[in-house]
Amino acid sequence: QDHQEAEEKVASHGHHVRFRLSRKSTADQTGLYRAPAGGVKPVPHRWLLDIVSLAVPAVFLFATLDTKGREAAYVRDLLTSWGIPVTLVDVGALGSPAVGADIPRERVFELAGTTIAAVRQAADRGHAVTRAAEGAARIAREGFARGGLSGVLAVGGSAGTTIGTGAMK
Repeated sequence: QDHQEAEEKVASHGHHVRFRLSRKSTADQTGLYRAPAGGVKPVPHRWLLDIVSLAVPAVFLFATLDTKGREAAYVRDLLTSWGIPVTLVDVGALGSPAVGADIPRERVFELAGTTIAAVRQAADRGHAVTRAAEGAARIAREGFARGGLSGVLAVGGSAGTTIGTGAMK
């Protein structure tokens, strides 16, 4: 049985599983796919879909959901369609979020030692970005410490970059 070229890299407790199916890969009677000579180790066919859906840590996706909500939802939906767990974190401070977050902005600013109301009252974009980056960094550190973080992505312009890179440190 011919299969399209596919390569997957899946995080599982700090280890990566890599496999490749080429047009020449075939399943034998045991249900294992055998790569051509010199190929990668065989992976049981029944694992091909399940291996991605193992209980693995999530990618934390940081975005200002008031301005980049649609874009963040697109990235989240794309990753989850590939079986990659995503935790969507709202780091916005101004308008209403365009989509729901797994971790709301109130929690982000609480972890930064302030409130969303105080950030809005200050009306200082630089202060808001700095505090959001502090909260995002704490969320990422705590997620990593408990084994629930496999990666960090950020969606945004200059503010989203500052906040995202703060979480990545």
